[in-house]
Amino acid sequence: MTRKNTFILITILVLIFIVFYGNHLLQTKKSSATNSKSSEKTQIYDKDFDVNVNLPYKEISSYAAYKDNVYMSAADNSPSGMANKIIQYNRKTNKVETLFTTKFDSSSIQGLKANDKWVTWVDSDDFGDQKNIYIMNTKTREIEPITKENDKSIKNEFPVLADNYLAWIYFDQNKNQSYVMIRDLKTHRNKTVFNLKTHTLDNAFLSIQDGKILFTDIREGKSYCYLYNISTHKLEEFQSPHKKIGWGELLNDHQIVYLAFFTESFADNKLVLFDTQTKKANEFSSKYMEVNGLRVDGSNHVFVGTGVSNHFQKYQIDNGNIKKIGEIEDNDIFDMTANNGVYLMKIETKNKDEKLIITSKLPE
Repeated sequence: MTRKNTFILITILVLIFIVFYGNHLLQTKKSSATNSKSSEKTQIYDKDFDVNVNLPYKEISSYAAYKDNVYMSAADNSPSGMANKIIQYNRKTNKVETLFTTKFDSSSIQGLKANDKWVTWVDSDDFGDQKNIYIMNTKTREIEPITKENDKSIKNEFPVLADNYLAWIYFDQNKNQSYVMIRDLKTHRNKTVFNLKTHTLDNAFLSIQDGKILFTDIREGKSYCYLYNISTHKLEEFQSPHKKIGWGELLNDHQIVYLAFFTESFADNKLVLFDTQTKKANEFSSKYMEVNGLRVDGSNHVFVGTGVSNHFQKYQIDNGNIKKIGEIEDNDIFDMTANNGVYLMKIETKNKDEKLIITSKLPE
């Protein structure tokens, strides 16, 4: 399969996800926060403050937090039924502020990331044909695009943030080539870090911890993990003992977790811990795990969602040892994030009611 055909396959899969994801969304009726209960609203439950707040948006599709502020992409009377705004929720005041409104008639805003200086997201049309990455300075509230808007020759993937740097993967259709890019947010300059040999749904996203960017690639039938040090500009290469890998997450500055795939079925996967110092790989299970959700929190915890459970399993990595420490007790977890010391868990019940749980403590 050519790189172009592979990217077309990725685009089709993303479109299927967007259509599937959009089918369960409903139109919202109001545009300000309220504390009254309604099935047409998304509830926020802040465990740290023991506060419940209902937001006038049926759908919250992506989210990120830094200290008192939680940033969310939300559907507010959206024609597509998917997110058309970026909102900011303050945990102390319970106030909601709109930061950005889509530039598309029918949209899907996703890929939110935040730190103490910046907030980033992807504004896309509902078919995923156009994906524009934006960055907002949290102090000045100035918003700027990272690449030329609506450039049909470029397809951007979701970005990651580290201090004053943004990194992402994009596919240049004119050159039939995928690149790992990094942008200095102070100088507004983009730099090519790596030319990817393969670009599939397995390695379309980056991970970042401790000033290092992780990405994976397959070259000449062998899988590799790459670490790029932002401050030193040093690129390190590590060959994986597994033939096909993806979904890489950087646990800390030298340990990586990734999925190893063994058949054509995505469900036939195992979670692997790889240490770049010892060059050793340790599988979490001797059996296929059917992992469909994977998150790390920067404190050596790994959260794993599987196809046979709506819980997230919790693991602790200590000196290369893998220890399962239980499951998150909340039922119906659709997804979660674990960044900047804040855990955000999206609960979606069988009745399609939604709740976003916020806590700074390790979920029990």
